[in-house]
Amino acid sequence: MNVDHSLIASAFSTIANFFSSGGQLPTIKQQTSEPEEDEEPMNSEQFSQMMGKLEKIEEKQTELESKQTEFSAQVQKISVSPEEETEPTKNDEQEGITPEQFNQLSGKLDTLLTKQSDLENQFNALKKEVPNQEPEGEGVSSAEAI
Repeated sequence: MNVDHSLIASAFSTIANFFSSGGQLPTIKQQTSEPEEDEEPMNSEQFSQMMGKLEKIEEKQTELESKQTEFSAQVQKISVSPEEETEPTKNDEQEGITPEQFNQLSGKLDTLLTKQSDLENQFNALKKEVPNQEPEGEGVSSAEAI
């Protein structure tokens, strides 16, 4: 690994100087309030154009605020307060399934698992290769088989 030790030494020196100076940042030349030579003052036409654009932005902002207020009112109308909720009926109070429903479901699952196990066994038997097994042209188009 090629490391420039002088660069590292310079960095540590800069850090040491920073802390030894009391952690003060270097002074920055303050900008004068006088405009620079390459800046031209705004004329009345430019000022009116800028004010027109600002007025359009203000109109759009007001429009968005009113739409947001309308949307907020609609959301409050749609939301259901806890007092408006209906009381649960007897069907809602019943949780879970009955023992008969569980037994029925369990029987169907057992049947499904048995059928899946049988299919898996059949597939594994077909998947095994036998000695001297050669393909008979399955998966080949008729032009390639000739």
